[in-house]
Amino acid sequence: MVFADSAECTAIISRQIFKFGARSDAVGRITGRFIVNPATDVAGIFLHRRCCHSFFFGGSAFGCIFGIFLNMTYVGQVFAILTVFIKIIGIIFLIHIGILILQFCIAGGFARKNPFKLLWTMMPAYFTALGTQSSAATIPVTLEQTKKNGVSEDVAGFTVPLCATIHMSGSTLKITACALALMIMQGMPYDFGMFMGFIMMLGITMVAAPGVPGGAIMASLGLLQSMLGFNQEAQALMIALYIAMDSFGTACNVTGDGAIALIMDKIMRK
Repeated sequence: MVFADSAECTAIISRQIFKFGARSDAVGRITGRFIVNPATDVAGIFLHRRCCHSFFFGGSAFGCIFGIFLNMTYVGQVFAILTVFIKIIGIIFLIHIGILILQFCIAGGFARKNPFKLLWTMMPAYFTALGTQSSAATIPVTLEQTKKNGVSEDVAGFTVPLCATIHMSGSTLKITACALALMIMQGMPYDFGMFMGFIMMLGITMVAAPGVPGGAIMASLGLLQSMLGFNQEAQALMIALYIAMDSFGTACNVTGDGAIALIMDKIMRK
């Protein structure tokens, strides 16, 4: 798509804001109409996608997200779409809890300790990650809580920083679930084989994903496009949905690092 230049965008905005009519009153005055319905007229200004991309965002992904949500506002789809998003976020949150319980049950079995006490000890790291949205930024807290679970300093000092980069179970789950949900919503074809290949490639990609806010979804955009057929609009929705719950995925990642450290500590002690 060829984006409009600033001059064209200015003309579009001016034309949309000032809709001059040809109505003449009794004294022959021509009256111009300013914005009457802000909810639709303002959205209509920015709905010209070329204008939104070029004039305000230079065609960036976040400009596309902005335009998509303006379009939802304009056509009255915001409530329906956000309702679906909230349901998706709720389901993924419950799955995250299930994954953490499973991870610490396995780790508790290795360490012969109560898994729920181990998980509870990691809660400071979980809540810190909710605020930072970054596995790397949460390393000091994760490291400290892992040591409180009885992991030796050497094992914890090696495992926790490494897992902050390569262990992205929560992020992988979020991306897979969100991609499937959006494909169902948009009527895109999908099958088991397609997602098995996608999950395997995503697992490899997550090893290289940076442990910073939004790093996982940005690293996976190429896979979403090449393997699942996501266009620019679908990718923008994926980014928006992922960022909305990035904290929970990061919290799942760093809390699971404590379980991996427990398993590694048991193996190293043999």
